[in-house]
Amino acid sequence: MKKCIMENNKNRKFLKGKIGRLILVCLFWILIWILGAKGVGSDLILPSPLSTLKALMTELKTYDFYLNIGWTVFRCLTSMLLAFVLGSIGAVLSYRYNWIKALLSVPVTFFKAVPVMAIIIYIILVIEANWVGVVVSFLMCFPIVYTNLLSGLEGINIEYLELAQVYDLSFLTKLKFVYFYGISSEIKGSLSLISGLSWKAVVAAEVLSVPAHSLGYPMLNSKYYLETPRLFAYIVVIVVFSMIMEYFVNRGLKLLEVKEYKWSRVLRNRIVRVQSQDKSVFSSNWKLEKVTKAFQGKTILKDFSLAVKSGQHIGLIGDSGIGKTTVMKILVGLERIDEGKISIDGSGRFAVLFQEDRLLPYLNVFDNMALTMDIKDRDRILEMAQALEIEDSLYLLPNKLSGGMRHRVALGRTFLSGRDNIILDEPFRGLDKELKRRIIDRLWHKETKDRTLLLITHIREDAESLTDEILELIN
Repeated sequence: MKKCIMENNKNRKFLKGKIGRLILVCLFWILIWILGAKGVGSDLILPSPLSTLKALMTELKTYDFYLNIGWTVFRCLTSMLLAFVLGSIGAVLSYRYNWIKALLSVPVTFFKAVPVMAIIIYIILVIEANWVGVVVSFLMCFPIVYTNLLSGLEGINIEYLELAQVYDLSFLTKLKFVYFYGISSEIKGSLSLISGLSWKAVVAAEVLSVPAHSLGYPMLNSKYYLETPRLFAYIVVIVVFSMIMEYFVNRGLKLLEVKEYKWSRVLRNRIVRVQSQDKSVFSSNWKLEKVTKAFQGKTILKDFSLAVKSGQHIGLIGDSGIGKTTVMKILVGLERIDEGKISIDGSGRFAVLFQEDRLLPYLNVFDNMALTMDIKDRDRILEMAQALEIEDSLYLLPNKLSGGMRHRVALGRTFLSGRDNIILDEPFRGLDKELKRRIIDRLWHKETKDRTLLLITHIREDAESLTDEILELIN
């Protein structure tokens, strides 16, 4: 409670300080405006803040003023929505299909380079005046959304995509927890940029297209009739509404920020445990026969063979870089072989502990372990966390954990998956001897019994004590 009160007080002080600075900055520039207006001495050239305020008060009394605001806001929001939706669709299609990416590269490059006034002048010729602002703003905002989101999609960590592939994550799960959160920074950047750009594009289009109701047309009239205070009043309104829109957009984007949460995004409700099916249904025999694999001309595996019977535990040992992890990737379908034969009987569904932790950075420990479970069970997760001695960290994000703790979370995720084919690549990396012994005593027999297992390690003692047979890779 005390900590919560202290944090609230800090937040209030921060907000007060921020608002105070903003007020001081505004007052400074208003003072500069006043001095500039006095120096010029003519409202026709530079109206004073008071003259601008009087003009604004006059506009506030008219019905058309609010109608003008409503139409401009509508055009901005409509163009932003269209740009974001169609830009997202375009980015996804371009990410999936190279020919669509090549096709869209020309218009995207064109509209990023062409002056906005040139677009407005042409659009006026073909579009009804009320919709010119929407079309122009859309054409300006679409390339921003498209390029940002496509860049985000192409930059998604390949390790997370491989994790999703190995564990057969559903389309919706992959969409939400791998893709959506993976490009959240690009989404925020796109919306933040177009929320400001849309106002500039829409108002510029309104000035030239002269729709029935807009904020741009009164500005044009003010220029024609030399009503400079009225012109400044509309400029102030446009700036204020643009700032308001950006404020609300940025407030909404805070929901995408990576922050700790003390609940589960993966398990919304308690899910009743379901008795698993007979393990023999899922048991698999694995066989690699005379497999050869090379990367960039360098041969990693040459005529390599491996046979693992259902329920057998095999240890694969060897020096670092000799090809142990390549064997794992071939078995689970992450790498294609150059020569040889692969045969996997049964379901062929694997639970894999990668060398890298591959924890999703925007999910807490609990959800990272729950993500790959075939049968969701809160109690099972809590039991696993206790066995791994991470129960006090269940609601922390991965960046708050040490390297050893992250690896334990990944180990727990592998055991919790419920699959009977397991590959563990260096499962005890980063653990001290005592913690390693305790985890083995609590979990190894319980979690590996009746499962087909491949233990990849460079520590011979682990392979000798935990597996039935050892296969050593040598140069």
